[in-house]
This record gives sequence, C-alpha cells and structure tokens, in this order.
Amino acid sequence: MLGKLVLEGEGRSYWYFVPTTTIVAVNLASIDAPFLFEEMTSDFQDLTVQGQLTYRVANPQVLAKVPDHSVDTRGRYVSDDPTKIQERLIQATQVTCRDFTRLHTLQEMLI
Repeated sequence: MLGKLVLEGEGRSYWYFVPTTTIVAVNLASIDAPFLFEEMTSDFQDLTVQGQLTYRVANPQVLAKVPDHSVDTRGRYVSDDPTKIQERLIQATQVTCRDFTRLHTLQEMLI
C-alpha cells in the first residue's frame, strides 16, 4: 500500500513515527564513477579506455519512485538499488564507447 508524501526537500529536519513511516533519501551531490573498458578497434587492435563519469540527480522526485531509495533508522539504504544507478550509467557509457571504437582504427583513436 502506497502512502502519501508528507514532507520533502533538501536538508529537512522532522520527527516521524518509525513503525509506519518510510524515509526515502536521494543523493543530490555530484557523484564520480571511474571506469576502465577493454575495447577493440575496427582494425582489431585492443584498446583500453579509462575515464570518469560525473553525474548529479536533477529530478530526485522521479528517481525516488523507480528504484528503492528507502533507508533504515540508521540512514543506511535497505537495498542496493542506489548503487545500481551508477552501474547502469557506466554500462550505457561502455556501449557508446564500444560503438565509437569499432568504427575507428587504432591510429584514428590515438589522434
């Protein structure tokens, strides 16, 4: 059963009844996600792509509804869904990187 939103906002302070309340916490800070991909160029040469993806949640209300961002009484996430967001972004970056490297030779990639 879904309840109704009572209070939201950045840096809020409030009292709540633990047995019947679910607190949802979405990280609003910029998050850095380093990556390292092993790819192959169009001339079948191995290439290592290293970088860092930096992202920030622009609409926390939307993000809070999809994966489980609820926290326990100590402020720890009750599931590993928040870490899956970072993994999904890195996987999307890898797909884009793979598509790009497969279209170019090693010499073109080094220029």
